[in-house]
Amino acid sequence: MRKLGIGVLGIAIAGVLAGGGAALASSASPHITTAETIRVVEHDSQQKFVDFNHNNRPDVGDMFAFAGTLTNPSSHKRVGTVQGNCTVLFGDTANCLATATVTGRGTIEVAGASGDAKDFDIAVTGGTGQFQNARGQIHIHQVNDTDSVDTLRLIP
Repeated sequence: MRKLGIGVLGIAIAGVLAGGGAALASSASPHITTAETIRVVEHDSQQKFVDFNHNNRPDVGDMFAFAGTLTNPSSHKRVGTVQGNCTVLFGDTANCLATATVTGRGTIEVAGASGDAKDFDIAVTGGTGQFQNARGQIHIHQVNDTDSVDTLRLIP
């Protein structure tokens, strides 16, 4: 079963390709001041399907949880982690939530409905640390059941 469409939601993380060693600032001012497009590779090493009625297929209310790593596609270095879950709605649709943690920089939250498509988009709903004013969308391209290429488009 595909991740019900949420490679993130391996979250593509702003600034991941830029280094990630900066200290987190404590000011209240926004940290994202220009549009950025960033790509990461998500690998989900942990997955769990919770089949509430035990019929071995996704039905309304069933859940899928996942966790894994985010890597820079150029250097293949680990730049963070992702954890999330999807709740099955009707048809091939699921409502998904995920949090990506970028080492030393903060978190990015994503949420939205996804289907069983290989490619889909969901919303960036916020963040912490250097991503405190994050918004935009993430495009997920499922490579297989555990891997995806995630492209985040953040706007100020």
